[in-house]
Amino acid sequence: MYSAGRCSDIEKKHDDTRQLKWEVIQQQPRTGDVRAIETCALEQKLQLVEGELAETRKKLEATQSHLNETKANKEEISDQLNRTTINMEKKSFELEEVRDELEETTGQLTEIETKLDQTETELNQTKTGLNQTERDLKETANRLNETLANLEVKEEELQEIKSNLSGYNCFRMTNSSHWMYSTRDPSSTKS
Repeated sequence: MYSAGRCSDIEKKHDDTRQLKWEVIQQQPRTGDVRAIETCALEQKLQLVEGELAETRKKLEATQSHLNETKANKEEISDQLNRTTINMEKKSFELEEVRDELEETTGQLTEIETKLDQTETELNQTKTGLNQTERDLKETANRLNETLANLEVKEEELQEIKSNLSGYNCFRMTNSSHWMYSTRDPSSTKS
Protein backbone atom coordinates (compact mmCIF):
# COMPACT_ATOMS: atom_id res chain seq x y z
CA MET A 1 0.00 0.00 0.00
CA TYR A 2 2.75 2.35 0.86
CA SER A 3 4.48 1.66 -2.44
CA ALA A 4 1.19 2.25 -4.25
CA GLY A 5 0.98 5.71 -2.61
CA ARG A 6 -1.94 4.96 -0.43
CA CYS A 7 -0.21 5.29 2.93
CA SER A 8 1.50 8.37 4.18
CA ASP A 9 4.64 9.23 6.04
CA ILE A 10 2.74 10.09 9.18
CA GLU A 11 4.13 6.99 10.81
CA LYS A 12 7.64 8.33 10.53
CA LYS A 13 6.75 11.80 11.80
CA HIS A 14 5.43 10.48 15.10
CA ASP A 15 7.78 7.53 15.44
CA ASP A 16 9.20 8.48 18.81
CA THR A 17 5.81 9.22 20.46
CA ARG A 18 3.78 6.37 19.03
CA GLN A 19 2.61 3.72 21.39
CA LEU A 20 1.36 1.34 18.80
CA LYS A 21 3.34 0.59 15.65
CA TRP A 22 2.01 -0.69 12.41
CA GLU A 23 4.47 -3.54 12.46
CA VAL A 24 3.09 -4.65 15.80
CA ILE A 25 -0.41 -4.58 14.41
CA GLN A 26 0.65 -6.65 11.40
CA GLN A 27 2.13 -9.31 13.62
CA GLN A 28 -1.12 -9.80 15.54
CA PRO A 29 -3.26 -12.84 14.68
CA ARG A 30 -6.18 -12.09 12.37
CA THR A 31 -9.71 -13.36 12.20
CA GLY A 32 -12.58 -12.52 9.87
CA ASP A 33 -12.66 -11.18 6.35
CA VAL A 34 -10.32 -8.54 5.06
CA ARG A 35 -11.68 -6.07 2.60
CA ALA A 36 -9.92 -3.58 0.51
CA ILE A 37 -10.99 0.00 1.11
CA GLU A 38 -10.39 2.65 -1.41
CA THR A 39 -8.93 5.80 -0.03
CA CYS A 40 -11.05 8.02 -2.23
CA ALA A 41 -14.16 6.70 -0.61
CA LEU A 42 -12.50 7.21 2.75
CA GLU A 43 -11.67 10.77 1.88
CA GLN A 44 -15.26 11.37 0.84
CA LYS A 45 -16.46 9.72 4.01
CA LEU A 46 -13.94 11.78 5.97
CA GLN A 47 -15.22 14.96 4.36
CA LEU A 48 -18.78 13.87 5.04
CA VAL A 49 -17.92 13.02 8.65
CA GLU A 50 -16.04 16.32 9.00
CA GLY A 51 -19.08 18.13 7.60
CA GLU A 52 -21.32 16.27 10.00
CA LEU A 53 -18.85 17.02 12.78
CA ALA A 54 -18.90 20.73 11.89
CA GLU A 55 -22.69 20.66 11.80
CA THR A 56 -22.75 18.82 15.11
CA ARG A 57 -20.31 21.39 16.54
CA LYS A 58 -22.63 24.20 15.40
CA LYS A 59 -25.56 22.42 16.97
CA LEU A 60 -23.53 21.81 20.11
CA GLU A 61 -22.50 25.47 20.26
CA ALA A 62 -26.12 26.52 19.71
CA THR A 63 -27.19 24.07 22.38
CA GLN A 64 -24.44 25.37 24.69
CA SER A 65 -25.57 28.94 24.00
CA HIS A 66 -29.19 27.94 24.65
CA LEU A 67 -28.07 26.15 27.82
CA ASN A 68 -26.23 29.29 28.98
CA GLU A 69 -29.33 31.38 28.25
CA THR A 70 -31.46 28.83 30.06
CA LYS A 71 -29.06 28.94 33.04
CA ALA A 72 -29.27 32.76 33.04
CA ASN A 73 -33.07 32.55 32.79
CA LYS A 74 -33.07 29.94 35.54
CA GLU A 75 -31.02 32.23 37.78
CA GLU A 76 -33.30 35.16 36.98
CA ILE A 77 -36.38 33.03 37.64
CA SER A 78 -34.76 31.72 40.82
CA ASP A 79 -34.13 35.31 41.96
CA GLN A 80 -37.73 36.21 41.10
CA LEU A 81 -38.91 33.12 42.98
CA ASN A 82 -36.82 34.09 46.02
CA ARG A 83 -38.21 37.65 45.92
CA THR A 84 -41.72 36.26 45.50
CA THR A 85 -41.16 33.88 48.42
CA ILE A 86 -39.96 36.76 50.60
CA ASN A 87 -42.96 38.86 49.52
CA MET A 88 -45.29 35.93 50.22
CA GLU A 89 -43.79 35.52 53.69
CA LYS A 90 -44.27 39.25 54.33
CA LYS A 91 -47.84 39.08 53.02
CA SER A 92 -48.46 35.96 55.09
CA PHE A 93 -47.24 37.81 58.20
CA GLU A 94 -49.41 40.82 57.29
CA LEU A 95 -52.34 38.47 56.69
CA GLU A 96 -51.86 36.95 60.14
CA GLU A 97 -51.85 40.46 61.63
CA VAL A 98 -55.03 41.31 59.72
CA ARG A 99 -56.61 38.03 60.91
CA ASP A 100 -55.70 38.90 64.50
CA GLU A 101 -57.18 42.38 64.07
CA LEU A 102 -60.26 40.85 62.47
CA GLU A 103 -60.69 38.43 65.38
CA GLU A 104 -60.28 41.32 67.85
CA THR A 105 -62.73 43.46 65.87
CA THR A 106 -65.14 40.52 65.66
CA GLY A 107 -64.92 40.14 69.45
CA GLN A 108 -65.56 43.86 69.92
CA LEU A 109 -68.43 43.68 67.44
CA THR A 110 -69.92 40.76 69.36
CA GLU A 111 -69.68 42.77 72.58
CA ILE A 112 -71.32 45.76 70.88
CA GLU A 113 -74.06 43.52 69.47
CA THR A 114 -74.65 42.12 72.98
CA LYS A 115 -74.84 45.66 74.38
CA LEU A 116 -77.17 46.66 71.54
CA ASP A 117 -79.38 43.66 72.30
CA GLN A 118 -79.44 44.66 75.97
CA THR A 119 -80.18 48.27 75.04
CA GLU A 120 -82.91 47.11 72.67
CA THR A 121 -84.42 44.98 75.45
CA GLU A 122 -84.27 47.95 77.84
CA LEU A 123 -85.75 50.19 75.14
CA ASN A 124 -88.58 47.70 74.56
CA GLN A 125 -89.19 47.57 78.31
CA THR A 126 -89.19 51.38 78.43
CA LYS A 127 -91.59 51.46 75.46
CA THR A 128 -93.85 49.01 77.26
CA GLY A 129 -93.64 51.15 80.41
CA LEU A 130 -94.35 54.30 78.37
CA ASN A 131 -97.29 52.62 76.68
CA GLN A 132 -98.64 51.60 80.09
CA THR A 133 -98.01 55.13 81.40
CA GLU A 134 -99.79 56.54 78.34
CA ARG A 135 -102.76 54.23 78.97
CA ASP A 136 -102.74 55.24 82.65
CA LEU A 137 -102.59 58.90 81.65
CA LYS A 138 -105.48 58.45 79.23
CA GLU A 139 -107.43 56.68 81.93
CA THR A 140 -106.57 59.43 84.41
CA ALA A 141 -107.53 62.08 81.80
CA ASN A 142 -110.84 60.30 81.28
CA ARG A 143 -111.46 60.19 85.02
CA LEU A 144 -110.43 63.83 85.29
CA ASN A 145 -112.81 64.73 82.46
CA GLU A 146 -115.58 62.77 84.23
CA THR A 147 -114.72 64.53 87.48
CA LEU A 148 -114.77 67.90 85.70
CA ALA A 149 -118.10 67.03 84.16
CA ASN A 150 -119.35 65.98 87.63
CA LEU A 151 -117.94 69.19 89.09
CA GLU A 152 -119.74 71.22 86.47
CA VAL A 153 -122.93 69.40 87.34
CA LYS A 154 -122.27 69.97 91.07
CA GLU A 155 -121.41 73.60 90.38
CA GLU A 156 -124.69 74.02 88.56
CA GLU A 157 -126.46 72.37 91.47
CA LEU A 158 -124.58 74.61 93.86
CA GLN A 159 -125.55 77.66 91.82
CA GLU A 160 -129.13 76.49 91.93
CA ILE A 161 -128.93 76.00 95.70
CA LYS A 162 -127.31 79.40 96.03
CA SER A 163 -130.01 81.06 94.06
CA ASN A 164 -132.59 79.20 96.19
CA LEU A 165 -130.83 80.36 99.34
CA SER A 166 -130.44 83.93 98.31
CA GLY A 167 -133.73 84.77 99.98
CA TYR A 168 -132.65 83.11 103.25
CA ASN A 169 -130.04 84.19 105.66
CA CYS A 170 -127.81 81.60 107.00
CA PHE A 171 -126.49 81.89 110.50
CA ARG A 172 -124.96 79.63 113.04
CA MET A 173 -126.22 79.20 116.41
CA THR A 174 -123.66 79.93 119.01
CA ASN A 175 -123.80 76.75 120.98
CA SER A 176 -124.68 74.53 118.11
CA SER A 177 -122.83 73.13 115.27
CA HIS A 178 -125.94 73.36 113.11
CA TRP A 179 -126.77 76.01 110.72
CA MET A 180 -130.03 77.66 110.83
CA TYR A 181 -131.85 79.09 107.95
CA SER A 182 -134.18 81.91 108.42
CA THR A 183 -135.73 84.56 106.36
CA ARG A 184 -134.84 87.21 108.93
CA ASP A 185 -131.59 88.94 109.49
CA PRO A 186 -129.87 87.70 112.70
CA SER A 187 -128.47 91.09 113.50
CA SER A 188 -131.95 92.56 113.59
CA THR A 189 -133.00 90.04 116.24
CA LYS A 190 -132.47 91.16 119.77
CA SER A 191 -132.97 88.84 122.61
